[in-house]
Formats: sequence, structure tokens, C-alpha cells
Amino acid sequence: MAEADIEKSSYGMMERIIGIIVIPVLFTVILTVVLLSLFGFDVSRSILETANQIPLLNRVIPDPKPDDALLADDAADSAAQPAPKAEDLQELRQQIESLTLEKEAGEEQLKQREEEIRQLREQIQTMQDRDERASITEEEYEAQIAQVAKIYSDMSASKAAPIMENMTLSERVLLLSKMKTSAQVAILEKMNPQTAATTSVALKDIQTVEDIRISALQERLETQEPQESEAFTLEELGRTFAAMDARSAAQLLLEMAKTNEGRVVSVLKKMELQPRSAVLAQMSGLSESDAARISGKLSSE
Repeated sequence: MAEADIEKSSYGMMERIIGIIVIPVLFTVILTVVLLSLFGFDVSRSILETANQIPLLNRVIPDPKPDDALLADDAADSAAQPAPKAEDLQELRQQIESLTLEKEAGEEQLKQREEEIRQLREQIQTMQDRDERASITEEEYEAQIAQVAKIYSDMSASKAAPIMENMTLSERVLLLSKMKTSAQVAILEKMNPQTAATTSVALKDIQTVEDIRISALQERLETQEPQESEAFTLEELGRTFAAMDARSAAQLLLEMAKTNEGRVVSVLKKMELQPRSAVLAQMSGLSESDAARISGKLSSE
């Protein structure tokens, strides 16, 4: 009897819990789901999304289907994007062609620069070779002076003196400087006293052989007769200066320019391009103003 009462009491408690709590909650949930569905809210999608966030349960619950509205919006956005116009494509093609032409022009300029560098290197090498040849010519010139001096020293002083008196002062000094002292004394004794005195002073004051050589050539040029063939003289002078050391030629031409600048310009015109460039470069190092003036006349005439 007592057991029956206890069992009846427990059943009554569970019925009350179900009737008071579970049924109202379940009813409320069902009613909420129905109302949300009526208002267009996707309840099943929300439930699936929530369930997929729960560990272990997300392995059993399927993924929610994509929202039709989102798919429709994506499709609308894709359709709203305008297709590229023919004008835009043409403009892009023109830009590509322009960039291609600029690239080809840059490559062509690079090739031209490389060609200019190659030509400059060849010119430098040519000038170096010419300087080497000029050095050989310089040695030969020195040997010729020594040989001529020996010829006069081997002659009798009475015969050598009159001949040397007809030379310019610098030429006499140049030849005498290559002789022994005894030969110098013998020849000076046979010269005209005034000529011997002038020559002796110049021989004493000589500083370098190159200076006296330059003076000798300059004096010889100044004593040329005006009625001589000008073309022949200028061509000979041009070849002479081209064969000389560039610095020596520049010094001599600058000295000549002090008295006859026009002749200097004419001589430079008769020289070939590379020797003339080397001489002008040396002239610029010695006197920029004179070199600029002569170069201006050279280009204007």
C-alpha cells in the first residue's frame, strides 16, 4: 500500500513538471518557429548554422544550403559589371604598341652609344699609335741633327763658318750645341764678329734642345720668301707639324700665332684630323684663350 502511494506520488511529480515546464516551452518554441517562418525567416538555416558551431555535432549535422538571396545578389553584381568596350581595348593595344616602340628606341640608342664608345676607343688607339710613330720620328730627327752637326764639325772651320752664317740664329745654335767645344771655338773664330757674338750668347743661354729646335723651325718659317708657292709651303708645314710631337707642335704654333695667326690656321687646315685634334688639345692645355680663338677661326673659315 505504502509502495503504491510512493510510486503514485513520483508519477504525479513528473506529470506536473512536464505539464508546467516542458509543454509550455515546447509550445513556445513551435509557435516561434511557425511565426518566424510566416515572416520569411529561414529557421532551418539558422538551426543548422548554430548546430554546425557545436563540436562533435557539426560532424553529423549537414551544412546549410547557400542563401538564394545571396546567390541572386552575386549574379546581379556580375551582370551589372559592364563588359570591356572596343575603345578601351583599342587604347590598351595602343599603349602596348607605344611601350614596345619606346623599348625598341631605347635599345637603338644603347646600340648607338656602344658604337660611339667603340669609335672613341679606336680613335684613342689610333692616337696612341700615332704618338708612338711620332716618338720614332723624333728620334730620327735627333739623329739627323747630330749627323748634320758632325758634317760641319768635320769640315774646315773656314768653310763651315760662312755657311752657318747664312742660317738663322736658332739653327746655328742647334747645330753648335751638338758639336764638341773645340769645333765650336774653331767655327766661331771664323765667323763675322757680330754674328759670332750673338751666337755665343744664345749658345750660352740655351736651356733645352727642344726649345732651340722650336725656335729654329719658327725662324725658318719667318724667313720664307712671300713669293714661294703658298700651297706647297702649307702642305709641307702641315706634314711637318703632324710628324712632330703634339706638345712641341702646339708650342711652336702658339708662338707663330703671336705674329701671324692666319698662317697658323692655314697650317692646321692642312693637317689631318687626328694630328690636328692632338695639337689643338695640347694648345688648349698651354693657353685656353689662344686655342679657343684659333679653333673659332678654324671652324669659321
